[in-house]
Amino acid sequence: MRTHSIPNFVFFAVILLSLAASTAYFSDIGLREAWVELNENQIMYLYSTSAQVLAAVYGLTLAGYIFFRGELNREAQDDETRVESIERLEIRYFQQLSMITALVMSTILITNLVIAYENTQDSRLLTILMNLGQSLFAIAFVAIAFFIVDIVLPGNIKAASRTLQNKIDPNHNVEEGQGSLKEFISVYNTVQNELTAALKKQEVLSDSDMSRNAKRITNTRMAEFLYRRGVITRELCKKLQNLFALRHAIIHGADPTVSQVMVNQSQVILDELRNSLVDAVA
Repeated sequence: MRTHSIPNFVFFAVILLSLAASTAYFSDIGLREAWVELNENQIMYLYSTSAQVLAAVYGLTLAGYIFFRGELNREAQDDETRVESIERLEIRYFQQLSMITALVMSTILITNLVIAYENTQDSRLLTILMNLGQSLFAIAFVAIAFFIVDIVLPGNIKAASRTLQNKIDPNHNVEEGQGSLKEFISVYNTVQNELTAALKKQEVLSDSDMSRNAKRITNTRMAEFLYRRGVITRELCKKLQNLFALRHAIIHGADPTVSQVMVNQSQVILDELRNSLVDAVA
């Protein structure tokens, strides 16, 4: 099973449950019959080193992520059809990094508390803090490892495209309800032509603009231009964006199928767009 097929909420739940279970288990053992007893020097060395090692690994992970995100942004700028899938990846990775950051900061805090309470008379509190600190340390490393594998595993854009397709068109795999992909693409192309013609009439674009900036002016931006000028409604703009996102998801590795519901809806969107453009001219 690919890591990208694991939703973030499942990943977060497993991390938190594992942390709670390991802390409770090892704290109970430590309070009843400890496997290992540490002296003052061992505690100072182990917990200070743990915090330093984890902070160093986190720093390297963060630096690698920043570089990788820059590469994703360049891909999105070079190919508009990847924008939606890349945005989903960035959201997924940001959420994972936020969880990792919380784990790392918590680990550093707890290790500092262990060092601060090393001479306390309350051995119960110190035992719980020590086991919590080591559980956090181990879980943080597992989370970082999952994050790295999730990023470097090939085919993530393809997986994100499939997720996007399932969200926009959940019935595309239902055999009885499948529509014509050719018809859907034909409607998409017509919508694209209508948007281009509308922007020319609005004097937002000229023929030279289109030829010079063909790769820069995306369909989504054209729809947003018309919305800001009051030519189309916000609802229609959102429908157009979903239409574009579905088409882009299909060409980037999602299943080459589309439901009849989406084919019909694409035609409705085209009709709404034409009516809005006619009303704007009138």
